[in-house]
Amino acid sequence: MKLGLRGGFAGLLFLFNIAAATIIVFGTGGVIDLGVGLLYFSFIMFSFIYARMLFVSSSTPLYFSLLIYFGYAFVLPGLYQVATGNFFWISSVRGYEYEVGAAFIIFLAVLAMCCVELYSPQREVDNKDELAEVVEKEKLKWGFSSLVVSIVSFVYSLFILRKFGPEILFLPRGAVSAIIANQFGEGGAAFGLIKTLGQGLAIGSLATSFYVLVNCRRRNIAIIIALLLSVISNAIVNFPLAVPRFYLVAIVFVIMFSAYANFFQKYKVLLGWAIPVSMFLIFPILGRFNRGDEFESNFDFVSFGEYLTHGDLDGYQSLMNVVHYVGVFGISWGHGLLSSLLFFVPRGFWEEKASPTGQAAAENAAYHFTNISMPLPGELYSNFGYAGVFLGMLCIVRFIHLLDVRFERVASNPGVSMLTIVFAAYMPIIFRGSLLSTIQGFACSVAAILLWVVILKFKFKYSH
Repeated sequence: MKLGLRGGFAGLLFLFNIAAATIIVFGTGGVIDLGVGLLYFSFIMFSFIYARMLFVSSSTPLYFSLLIYFGYAFVLPGLYQVATGNFFWISSVRGYEYEVGAAFIIFLAVLAMCCVELYSPQREVDNKDELAEVVEKEKLKWGFSSLVVSIVSFVYSLFILRKFGPEILFLPRGAVSAIIANQFGEGGAAFGLIKTLGQGLAIGSLATSFYVLVNCRRRNIAIIIALLLSVISNAIVNFPLAVPRFYLVAIVFVIMFSAYANFFQKYKVLLGWAIPVSMFLIFPILGRFNRGDEFESNFDFVSFGEYLTHGDLDGYQSLMNVVHYVGVFGISWGHGLLSSLLFFVPRGFWEEKASPTGQAAAENAAYHFTNISMPLPGELYSNFGYAGVFLGMLCIVRFIHLLDVRFERVASNPGVSMLTIVFAAYMPIIFRGSLLSTIQGFACSVAAILLWVVILKFKFKYSH
């Protein structure tokens, strides 16, 4: 897309976002207070960052994925909920101080993103040096590494299928929840972890096999079999009826950023329009598609305002919960973050291991249902306070910028490019949180990428 046309579409989206936020603030009849003001200006700053990201011709898949969720599934719904006073969950945590505290967390997060945006010039990536010609016979070794990763994923998927049976993997989520409760009781968490690791491994194998298929002009049998096994693995452990929608989004993003990277780069600004619009149409449909006890074929479209207060977009209310939670129990000073990073350590060995932040904050707020999200800024706040939100987002967004720059340098950094694709695919899941509940699958996908790199280096070392 030409520079002038790309800039025009990005500018129109910026104006559209401002108009939508202004209508919400001044057209809903709600009270305009400090919380509303902070969220309003946060969304304007986000809109500037988003439009600027779309204007740049480089791919930036990770930043794209982050901003899509951050702005349209987090900040905008929060603005609407505070402006109208309509929240999804019945909660004891309501009031001006919690609304302002949550809005200030969002403001700090966006401010950190703006600082990184102004500090990091948007460079056009020069691929000539980094993408120097790689001998195709060397690239074919990528196929062997992908095949090993796909075999590991396939075998683990078959293990899950044999151990737990087909019903628990292929029925809709509502029916699966009932089966888990009946068969496993309190042991359902162990099954969830086993399946989540399989889901992450399958997505990681899909990322490696698709990436290799696209970037190798000459394809041997190992590349084809690797892709076939990864598809079968995902069909088993990530069957659309039985998994949360975010895993389906992750699979779509893996394919889009791997197989259609050039298309994404060329039409990024159009996707920047289409994906937020489709999110408000497709996500409610997917929720009815697989949340019940059986497949639901009749879909009722919900209005834009109704969906902005839906439980799918409860991130702002979760921030209100964590403001109250920290007020009662204090800052954890990294305990929650450490528990997330060491998710694989059983509670039997670590009795003080933290619960997911969203769950703990929801229990403190007297929720009747406590499997609640906690956006990443809320995790940073519960661990390190307001300063942690700003500094943490500063580091995270800067890291995202660095990965995106490396993404297009295929020849010299195939492992980093794959890691960027997986990170972008999981970004909506990770950002929505809670981190302890979402990091397992991502970590297993990253492990699949690392396995690919290790096998590749091993094969290079002993094949000369």
